[in-house]
Amino acid sequence: AAAAAPTPAPITQHLPLSRKKAIWPPCLCGHTAAVIDDKMLVYGGKRSNGTLNNVLYEYDLDLHTWREIEPTGLAPPPLLHHTAVTYHNRPVFILLSPPP
Repeated sequence: AAAAAPTPAPITQHLPLSRKKAIWPPCLCGHTAAVIDDKMLVYGGKRSNGTLNNVLYEYDLDLHTWREIEPTGLAPPPLLHHTAVTYHNRPVFILLSPPP
């Protein structure tokens, strides 16, 4: 008799994230995410309380940790329903957003 296929593990077993040490971004909708090397960058979006977010978060895909990225100049405005892409592993942000 053939053995039954194993049941897939829940997603939480594949993403070993620790809430004790890491910063976690707030729940967001309408944000963007782009992967560069072993990092995922998340920007913009709307929080669950309705306010817009203008913080850039970085998720390390190897270490499974989040951190906030501080701007070196002026911070970009909060954006919603915009696009962020990478090209040849370099960030290219297309900042198009309807008014909130």
